[in-house]
Amino acid sequence: MERTIASNFVKYLLPLLVGAFVWSLSTKTFAATLYFIGTGSVTNGTAAGTGTIWTRAANWSTVPKATHATSPAVPGASDTAVIMGSGGITLYIRSAVSVGGLLLSESFTGSLVQGSGTLSVGAGGIRIGSGYLIGGSRTLSSSGGITMTGGTIKNINGQLTISGSLSLRKVSSSRPSNFTATGTIVFTGNNASEAFFTNSSNVTTSFRNLIVNLSNIQTGADTTRKLYLSGAGLTLVNNLTVSGGTFDLTRTAVAQPLTVPGNIYVADNSTAKILGANNISLAGNLTVKPAGSLTLSGGTLTLTGTNKTLSGSMTFSSLTKNVTAGDILYFYPGYTYTVNGVQDLSGNSPSTRYLSLLSSVAGQQWKFHAPGRRTLNLVVLKDSNNTAGADKVCLDCTDSGNNSDWSFEAEATVATTTAASTGTGGGGGGGRRTSSASTATPTVVTPAVTPVTPAVSTKVSPTVKALKRRADALQAKITRTKNALKKKSMQRALDRLNKRINAKTK
Repeated sequence: MERTIASNFVKYLLPLLVGAFVWSLSTKTFAATLYFIGTGSVTNGTAAGTGTIWTRAANWSTVPKATHATSPAVPGASDTAVIMGSGGITLYIRSAVSVGGLLLSESFTGSLVQGSGTLSVGAGGIRIGSGYLIGGSRTLSSSGGITMTGGTIKNINGQLTISGSLSLRKVSSSRPSNFTATGTIVFTGNNASEAFFTNSSNVTTSFRNLIVNLSNIQTGADTTRKLYLSGAGLTLVNNLTVSGGTFDLTRTAVAQPLTVPGNIYVADNSTAKILGANNISLAGNLTVKPAGSLTLSGGTLTLTGTNKTLSGSMTFSSLTKNVTAGDILYFYPGYTYTVNGVQDLSGNSPSTRYLSLLSSVAGQQWKFHAPGRRTLNLVVLKDSNNTAGADKVCLDCTDSGNNSDWSFEAEATVATTTAASTGTGGGGGGGRRTSSASTATPTVVTPAVTPVTPAVSTKVSPTVKALKRRADALQAKITRTKNALKKKSMQRALDRLNKRINAKTK
């Protein structure tokens, strides 16, 4: 029986298998490099002939600069398409095109127009040395990234998906690189454990929206998927979204600036992170969902927009917002906002509290933690819980209620006046005359730090004189005040003034 089965296998099945294998070899498509050789003029943006159509096989050759098609075939998903030649050739993509790689050579002076079709480029990536790649509203993707050493990419109005790196460089002044995307750029990093964004200071760029979405390649203990920013920094036109993976701004020795005129959003994803050691300018809202994180270990986050909201626990190296007109910075309640360095949040006016720091849900507290410098100045504060420990001062601030662990102190300001002359003056307005200084003698409060008696000097600087006048005025105010809590607060301010006087008179 076994002998019969073996005999039948050799007689019938083996020839069939061999034939199938030979047929597969004869029909297998191997990767090729195909060169565009089509020619054709363009009239009013419309191709005047078939020489400008991507899908015409006669426009492609296996030999560069051929006068006619050699082994003509339209580039396929495993092939590399090379566009070269001068003369202002325009090549149109009007349907779905998929290639393994795309090269616009250094000799190319024309345009590749995406038009109404989609363009998908494989692991070979997009390389541009010259010419134009003009996008459209349909999707454009590159698994191998994009490298520009010249030429122009513009009118990317749809979504551009990059799985590798985006490298923009200027080789020479005669071959500048220009990149403009008015749609959305999405970094996915499928074919790279690290994605680099390199933007030379000699390159012209404009990006509207940037999305970092590396979460789809997070497997097991692999949590290193990052998009790095290096070069001359990045300026967006609109929003930055990190939905997965890490947007790392700490890679280069010299931190690169990031400017976001729109919003920054970090998704509710345990891998969604922004790490920073550079300066970030933000005009919109900053949102960090509970599973995401934002940690800026260096640089300063400068908030430039009006009536914006910070939402989510976040850590800053330094935080700045200065205003000269009425403005509100909202903090979403229940989260902790940590500033490890200097926080410069102020109304920037000695008399008007222009800046209000409020909860975005009235009556619910937000947490402020600043273990370094713990002083806020000239702001309206409400619904805030300061968790930094001792010496939590809001100087010359307005306490609008529901604030915990803050000390609201007023620093007295005394106008500098010039004593009236004893001689008779000429005509003029009836200005107020200032009498010789009269100092109230403190009788009620005994300061924790004994007021300083400067050493006798034949000459006292104007700065020390001004400080003394402020100290005298504050002491008089302490004497008149009956509220014990206010006395205590003002007394601490007086102690600080006396220390400054002592330091300047030694």
